[in-house]
Amino acid sequence: MAGDTYLTLSGNLTAAPKSGTSRTGTPWAKLRVASTSRVFDKTESQWRDGVTVFLDVMCWRRLAENVVASLERGDRVIVVGRLHQRTYEDEQGVRHTVHELEADSVGPDLGRAPARPVRAAAEVTPAVVTPEREPEPALS
Repeated sequence: MAGDTYLTLSGNLTAAPKSGTSRTGTPWAKLRVASTSRVFDKTESQWRDGVTVFLDVMCWRRLAENVVASLERGDRVIVVGRLHQRTYEDEQGVRHTVHELEADSVGPDLGRAPARPVRAAAEVTPAVVTPEREPEPALS
C-alpha cells in the first residue's frame, strides 16, 4: 500500500511467540524481537554492543500458525513488514505510543544456524469432470 513504511529487522526472540485467535476467528501471533547494533570502538580497536532496540511484531493467519510451530525464545530471525504506530491510554489516564511491525514474512537467520523448511501440503480441491460430448454407443 502506498505510504506504508516497510522495515527489515534482524534480531533475537526475547520469548516464545504468544498466540491466539481474533474475535472473527483469525489466528494471530505476537513476537518481541531484540536487535542490538554493533559499534567499533576506535580507542580500544574492538567491536562493542550498541543500543538494543525491542520491537513487537504481529503476525496473522497462516504466517502466525507457522511462526508458533517453528520458533522459540532466543531464535535469530529476519522479519519483513510494515511499521505501525498507535497510541492508547492506560487505566491511570497516561497516554502511551507503541511502535509495532506487522509482519509480511518471518524466517530464521541462516547466517547463524541451519534450517530445513518443511513445505505444507497443497490444498487440493477435486476437479469436477464433465464430458464434452456423450460417449458413443458400443457396437454389438
